[in-house]
Amino acid sequence: MSKLVPSIRPDKDQLDFFREIAAVTGNNYTNTLEFYSSLPAILFDAGHADTSKPYRKIFTYGNEQFTLIMKPTNIVRKGDVVRQAFPGQREGIVREVVTKMAIDSPDILHQIKAANQTKVELRCSLSRIRARCIEAGHGWKLEEIHEALQILSECRIEIKQGSVRISPEVGLLGYGYGINETDSERSLAVITFHPLFIGALRKKGYRQIHYGRLMQLKHPLARWTYQRMSHYYTTVEKGFFGFSSAKPYNISLKFILENSTMTRYVNLRNNVRECRQAWADMLRCGILTAVRDKEKHGYDEEIRYDTSARGRGRKPIIDAVWDLWISGEVVEDMIVATQKTKKLVDSEKNEST
Repeated sequence: MSKLVPSIRPDKDQLDFFREIAAVTGNNYTNTLEFYSSLPAILFDAGHADTSKPYRKIFTYGNEQFTLIMKPTNIVRKGDVVRQAFPGQREGIVREVVTKMAIDSPDILHQIKAANQTKVELRCSLSRIRARCIEAGHGWKLEEIHEALQILSECRIEIKQGSVRISPEVGLLGYGYGINETDSERSLAVITFHPLFIGALRKKGYRQIHYGRLMQLKHPLARWTYQRMSHYYTTVEKGFFGFSSAKPYNISLKFILENSTMTRYVNLRNNVRECRQAWADMLRCGILTAVRDKEKHGYDEEIRYDTSARGRGRKPIIDAVWDLWISGEVVEDMIVATQKTKKLVDSEKNEST
């Protein structure tokens, strides 16, 4: 198996992993997790996805290629209406809320022993999860949160590198519900975590990211880009007087289409339009900044055209490249995250020697 992928193996005490990540995570922060957070399993536009067959996506991680295969699940709604579904933006946000709860609420984590290994369960009422969603600006009903957790659990995901399976075929998280012994409500959620999630915790492969900013973002590409730049842009430096990054974050439309779940339109102008909307969302939330008068949008843009195309009218777009100017506050977050990661790596080396 690739050395880039966190190992999956039995553990004696998984609860320690959660204590370790909680100890290094600030109150207003959550974490991205190595490899697991990069999986293209949360669809940007799940409502228009083809649910008649599994979703298949080839993506790159650390210059190595992987394939994700995800099966849709059946969801039963009122009136016994059955529809097939993939995880979408609602499911992605609920997953982030649950991750944040696991980091900062040790009272709801319970360790279960079975077959010479342990696993951690998050147990709390659906109402408590809903309250945390409302705090984050998302006022879904209990049944909507229940449905989101069902989709996350029942859409089975297989990850391969070539013909080698990287992890077991399971959902992004496990979910069950039953009677809450405290108030006898049928609202007790029991959530377990993906093996790659646990593997990232074991490896200390996580970096903190500002939870409030992440939850404020409305565009799916904005959330995806913010998480990606926070996890991988480890050489970021302060710019002039610390107001922004010294160097911008460079990203291309080609890279976005290859590694995210954005729909590729026949006319790439539509994709460019979506990207601009995402950058505007990031500017609104203070993640990007206008560093000079000409960069009022928080980015520089280069559109690349097919110059060999014949005929009248505008040349077809073949790619677009953006330099995103990161705000000083986010740069500071990234520098602190890098320092914390370095301390974790150093402590791991000291423990092994």
